[in-house]
Amino acid sequence: MPQRYPFKALPSYPGMKPADIAIWERFIKLYPDAYDSVMYNMQVGQGSAGQEHDDEDVQNGWHQLKCRKIDVVGFSGERVDVIELKPHAGPSAIGQVVGYIHLYHGYRDPHSSPNPVLITDSNESDMDYLCARLNVRRVIV
Repeated sequence: MPQRYPFKALPSYPGMKPADIAIWERFIKLYPDAYDSVMYNMQVGQGSAGQEHDDEDVQNGWHQLKCRKIDVVGFSGERVDVIELKPHAGPSAIGQVVGYIHLYHGYRDPHSSPNPVLITDSNESDMDYLCARLNVRRVIV
């Protein structure tokens, strides 16, 4: 299980790209009480194995590389949010975060009902409508 971190700005974030870091740190600054704790770069799903002739270490490395990874999982009391950080988020980001809530539920915590959250830096066309229809919370920072 990934490590839980306090919800605050950190020197680095596991698996996060610079553009995602900029969005995340703006979110932290704007919403300092949003979460009690968070996990970063959480692996979910089946992934895929290496070739049959690969040794076990290579197969395990390939599996870790090919697993889906949730950018952030936020915890606040009993609430669990599966968070996708995406510059210029369009409709595909909605599909991604909706898929991730199901993978989180299926592979990490079958007793949870995680909420999909999309944090982005722009107000792309049709996103208000799509997020509302699909019950995805979108935050623009």
